Amino acid sequence: MLILRIVTKGSNSDAVRRTVQACSQFPCKIQVISDIPIKDCPHVFVVPKTFKPKNGAKWKARALEWAKKKQTDSDWVLHLDEESIPTIECIKGCADFMRTHTLAIGQGEILYNGTGYNPWKATCAADALRTGDDIFRFRFQYSCLHVPIFGSHGSFLLVPGILERKIGWDVGASGSVTEDAAFAITAWSRGIRFDWVNGQMIEQSPYTFLDFIKQRRRWFNGLWFVATSRDFPIRYRTVLGLFMAYWSISPFVLLFCIAMWAFAIPMPWMISLFLRASFVYYVASYAIGGWRNGNDIGLIASLISLPRSFFYEACGVLYGLFKPVRTFEVVEKN
Repeated sequence: MLILRIVTKGSNSDAVRRTVQACSQFPCKIQVISDIPIKDCPHVFVVPKTFKPKNGAKWKARALEWAKKKQTDSDWVLHLDEESIPTIECIKGCADFMRTHTLAIGQGEILYNGTGYNPWKATCAADALRTGDDIFRFRFQYSCLHVPIFGSHGSFLLVPGILERKIGWDVGASGSVTEDAAFAITAWSRGIRFDWVNGQMIEQSPYTFLDFIKQRRRWFNGLWFVATSRDFPIRYRTVLGLFMAYWSISPFVLLFCIAMWAFAIPMPWMISLFLRASFVYYVASYAIGGWRNGNDIGLIASLISLPRSFFYEACGVLYGLFKPVRTFEVVEKN
């Protein structure tokens, strides 16, 4: 049995009800794991306030750890965010994965703004990078390496019930800000294979600039917690740490490039090659992501919005560097 599991704090109730309605068209079991009751929403299970995981997992990780008891070893769990809308291709991809794999974890492509998609909106155009990153970096790590060297998404994550029950989500306080990456590294350290799931899931971009940089800040700080935490073996977080180091300096690299260009300062060829390769990767990610999210209009919007999108991403990093967060912030999705 495939379980569609939606985990929510409960504040974005409209988004959750919309997701449940979309999921009801599929022959799957639906579970809404919430911190509070949600009015007029079926399939809701409220996490008891008295539940305390042994290793101190918090927020979404705590809810997921409690939810383990709502499945059997023969089930498969497809994890969704509160605004995730599975497509028929997503469900078919999961069915194919379940037939061809036994003890493996799957991840698939996420598209954005399926509810009222508007590629001219700043946050929508900026999120083209996320879909492009799925196509390039994440698909590479899953399809070719079969390990989550860059971490994992918490949505469109397909996990066998037996693995979820054995590994669990009790990733401690250090792993709870980005529980998806902590779970993936824990599974990898135990020899679990990862692979790519065909199909797409549709999600929603943050509504405002402030929500956008809050979201990026949580990812940025949470991934640093995972990359530097001794709770996880160092060999399994080394690449993530290198990636985070580059992400941390990326806003300053952009300023450096602008200064070098403006003042015609000669640049060593190795640095020039690295910066050019990085620029090409990011432009290609935005272009491919924009196309996947909105065809011609999405492609044009993502490319036109590149300077603004770079600025948004840089602000998210700087926000995390100078005002870090240690909690799981939930942005508006209603």
